[in-house]
Amino acid sequence: MTSRKLIPYYCTILAFIGMYTLTMLMPDYALGLHYKVGWSSTGRIPLHANIFIFGLVGVLLLINLLEMFSTNHDLFILRLLKSLFTILIVYIGSALVFYCLHTHVWNMYYADKEAPARVFLGTALLCCVVSLTTLDIVKTLLLQMVERTRIHQRIPAWLRFEPDIED
Repeated sequence: MTSRKLIPYYCTILAFIGMYTLTMLMPDYALGLHYKVGWSSTGRIPLHANIFIFGLVGVLLLINLLEMFSTNHDLFILRLLKSLFTILIVYIGSALVFYCLHTHVWNMYYADKEAPARVFLGTALLCCVVSLTTLDIVKTLLLQMVERTRIHQRIPAWLRFEPDIED
């Protein structure tokens, strides 16, 4: 596996850990949390749910879509494992940031009764598995109608996981 195939996953990990750090360091009024009804009492929990469930899975879905159509040898299980490990590393990295900040602001690792990070992690992993399985089924249907090289030619060279592709 080349490093060109792993760079988007590394960037995703750094971007989401950076987003978590920024949302923890910024005050509530800068994040707009005081305008949302019910969000002021729960702190950053709904914001982190949106970022770390829907945002992370959406970004990984786009990365996998690009990887599917721009590589010669595409293995579903390898893409799935890379995505699941990316989600795990993002959550572990965010937990380390929370531990180092020593903050008592309610977020996905510090809440009233129980930290919802486990629920967020399970939901993100489940959404990732379902969306990647659906994407793989759609890929087989799409490749029956259109040649892989035609799709590959439409992807810009800097976004391709492999520069050339054979059909």
